Amino acid sequence: MNTREFSTKNGIDERLIKAVVIVESSGSGFNIDGSLKIRFENHLAIENHPFLSKWFSIGSPVWTNHKFRYPSFSNKWRDTHTDYFSEYQALLVCQSQIGLESFNYCSMGSFQILSGFHYKKLGFDTSIEMFVYMSKSQENDLEVGLRFIESSDSLIIALQQRDFYRFALLYNGNNADVYSERIEREYNRL
Repeated sequence: MNTREFSTKNGIDERLIKAVVIVESSGSGFNIDGSLKIRFENHLAIENHPFLSKWFSIGSPVWTNHKFRYPSFSNKWRDTHTDYFSEYQALLVCQSQIGLESFNYCSMGSFQILSGFHYKKLGFDTSIEMFVYMSKSQENDLEVGLRFIESSDSLIIALQQRDFYRFALLYNGNNADVYSERIEREYNRL
């Protein structure tokens, strides 16, 4: 299903879906090298595995100022969210400590879906399965993103009503004021 079919089926202005993708991933779920866009969420990894604070740091509020360092003799802290390479480096550091569970702490693709919270309701057995499926094509990435929105009547209603704030609050939670303004700005631009 493409965004037009999804929008028609659910009574949503297609520009809203496109605006969400622009805000969440700059309009594409894939990096320039073809890898799936991810955002490694340091705060969630530390929350679930406190010992990881040796390799990851967070700011206040916890979703800011994310840093990581390699488990090696070098203790140099590096910013996590500088580019796609830093996201994958942080994921690799986490994998070295807790294995494939590290994918639970990644937001993925065009819609930046937090895999660890949502992979089961989206039909996957694990977050790595979701990652692999989404990585295969733009169609798969889009399918999972639209399935995610469709899995919540509240998200659908917020989009139908063009309630940017409510959508941002339900979708992202953190910084709903900022996200709703960005989505509305992109929607109006489109």
